[in-house]
Amino acid sequence: MAIFGDFSDLPFLEVMRVLRERQGRLVVYSETGKVCGIFIHHRALIDLWFGETQVQSKIEVQRFLQQLNCLNEGSFEFFKLASPPQSVILDIPLEGLEVWLAADSKVENPQERDAQEIQRLQDAFPHPETRLILTNPISANLSQVSYEALEVFYQKLGSEKNQVGQALKRGISAEMLAQWLEWPIKRCQLELYRLQEVAVLETLRVFSQPTAQSQIQTKTAERSQRKTGLLARLLGVLGFNG
Repeated sequence: MAIFGDFSDLPFLEVMRVLRERQGRLVVYSETGKVCGIFIHHRALIDLWFGETQVQSKIEVQRFLQQLNCLNEGSFEFFKLASPPQSVILDIPLEGLEVWLAADSKVENPQERDAQEIQRLQDAFPHPETRLILTNPISANLSQVSYEALEVFYQKLGSEKNQVGQALKRGISAEMLAQWLEWPIKRCQLELYRLQEVAVLETLRVFSQPTAQSQIQTKTAERSQRKTGLLARLLGVLGFNG
C-alpha cells in the first residue's frame, strides 16, 4: 500500500526519516506534475531521477534534496518495492543525508552555505589554473540537469554573463574567472566544480606542477647555457672567435 501526503503537513526531512527503514520509491509532485523519484534501499539512497534525468553525483543529490527540503507545497507518494532498480550508481546512507539536511535547513545566508560547501569539497576542486570547457557549446543540447545548473550559474554573473559564456566555449580556469568577476578563488573553484559534476564542463587542459626532477634538469640546462655564453664572450675578448 502506498504512503502519501502533502509537504504542508509533513516536511521533506520528516518524510525521509519516516521512510528510512522502508524499501521503495518516493515520488515527489509539484503543481505541474512529477518532479523527481528517489529509490530507498537498506537505509540508503541508491537512485534519484529529476524529470527524465538520472542524477549521478553525490553533490547533485545533495543539491536536489536541498531544494526539496525547502518545499512548503507539493505532495509525495511512496511505493513499496522489494528489489532495487537494475542500474544503481548511488549508495548514500540516509542517516548522513538527514544530518546534513537538518544542518542545512538552519543556514539562511547563501554565502554561509557556499563557505560550508567549500570546506567540505575543496580537496576535490581542480587546480585554479586547470582549464575547463563546455561539453556541448549548444546549451539546448545539454541534459535537463546540466542545462538548469548552467542557467543558475549564469544568473550569478550579471553583466559578465556574455564574456564568461564565450570563455566557457574556449576554455576557462578558476583563476581567469576570479580575475574577471573579482570573486575569491575558492568560490570560483566551487562554481566550476559544480558545473563539472553535472557534466556541463569537462577538462580541456590540466595544470601540472613541475616535478623535482624536471626542475633540476631545467636549472642544469640554464647553468650550462650561462657557462657556454660566458666562454664565448671570453674567447671573443681573447680573439679566438676567428
